[in-house]
Amino acid sequence: MLFKVIYFFLETQQNG
Repeated sequence: MLFKVIYFFLETQQNG
């Protein structure tokens, strides 16, 4: 779902 995509994106951004 879109919610899962957003969550994944946020987690990826945190992995700086």
